[in-house]
Amino acid sequence: MVKNNIVKHVLSELFKKLESEGIRYCVLHSYETLPEVLISDVDIAIEKRGLERIDSILYQLANSHGLKIIQKLYYDVPACYYYVLAFWENVSVPKFIQLDFLNDEFGINKYFLGSEILLYKRRRYKNFYIPSASVEAAYLTIKKVMKRKFPKTTFKKLRKLYQEDNQGFEQLILKYFGRNNLVSLKELISSKTEGRGEILKKLYLSLMFRYYLPRPQKLFLKVLWLIRRLVTRIINPTGLIMCFLAPDGAGKSTIAKQILTHLRQGFRRTLYIHWRPGVLPPPRRVLNPKKWEKMTNDITVAPHKVPPQNLFISLIRFFYYTLDYIVGYCFKLKIAKIKTGLVVIDRYYYDFLFDLRRFRLNMPKWLPKLLLPIIPKPDMIVYLHNTPEELYKRKQELTLQELKRQVNEYQKMWSKLPNAHQINTNKPIDEIVSEIVSLILEKKATQTLSLLNID
Repeated sequence: MVKNNIVKHVLSELFKKLESEGIRYCVLHSYETLPEVLISDVDIAIEKRGLERIDSILYQLANSHGLKIIQKLYYDVPACYYYVLAFWENVSVPKFIQLDFLNDEFGINKYFLGSEILLYKRRRYKNFYIPSASVEAAYLTIKKVMKRKFPKTTFKKLRKLYQEDNQGFEQLILKYFGRNNLVSLKELISSKTEGRGEILKKLYLSLMFRYYLPRPQKLFLKVLWLIRRLVTRIINPTGLIMCFLAPDGAGKSTIAKQILTHLRQGFRRTLYIHWRPGVLPPPRRVLNPKKWEKMTNDITVAPHKVPPQNLFISLIRFFYYTLDYIVGYCFKLKIAKIKTGLVVIDRYYYDFLFDLRRFRLNMPKWLPKLLLPIIPKPDMIVYLHNTPEELYKRKQELTLQELKRQVNEYQKMWSKLPNAHQINTNKPIDEIVSEIVSLILEKKATQTLSLLNID
């Protein structure tokens, strides 16, 4: 739940701007607390002309209130766009306004109700518009039937809407479900719990058959729009992949997990990865599964206390890990990015440039640098810097001398890596997290700007 003057002002100005331009719209549901309190994302049906203008309108609103547009997702057919606007509530925790705009002049989206139906006889509520009682009831019914879930709150809402306009509601139900299912729907709305699952299944199948069998062209159109959506997301992935670089003691995992927590509403999903993608299993698990189950992971506990392996085994393991970075990026990291995921990696291939001993690799130091050009690059690299003495104070897994060597190597190398940033960690963790979150939001805002159609 987001309760903030910024939310009230942004939503109020959005509604006012749409009205001033004569653009028809309506907030589809969960509007009771708006514009003061934002409980979830705001679903808005809008006419085609408004959808064509919405990028410019949101861009102006964001600029005037100091917000960043960090997402524009083309997520459904034929024209559904999901925007995420970010702003700061305090030092380290960003807040988000999520706006979902729907235009479906063909009536082929997953809830079947075209824009003209959703906007038909819309009514005024506070300082914005909502659907007519019958349309809202039909929209909620179809939405819950498609999801095959009917929460208690939906029953209460539907009963209220049905009482306001039972005739209009029944006309829409007859259109989409047929006369035979009208009685079943009334039973469902009356909170009848017995056989609810069977009723939902029956209504779902009836809705699908009644809608698509007489209109095969709509199913064909939907498939075409879905292909377009897939291609659009592959060409312009809306997620972000970042990695942390630092010697032991910098607090990488703690910072990474806080960032994922703070930004979970800005992305569809979040993913934390330690060191490598892990699509390929550890070599020891492949060669000796039974022994693997009994082994403790001594390398991560005291990485430099275990002697390195010979050159031949080291090379095999190194190329195996390198293959995992390439395959893992294509089949795990890239897919997460296409699905609007935030992927945070604690360490990455770059660790081979600084500390081969950690991985028990006894091989030439130039080899990881030689293969670096073929390794997929994250969108952002953050090097967490601190003095060797402070790092040693926090964690004594490595000697002070080794930490001095590594810090010196990191300092020489980090600025040569693509999209790299240095963050000093000699300050409270909230400030560190806030600084990195700001970098991510700025990166996402720049990425999203290229997707906006701005006047």
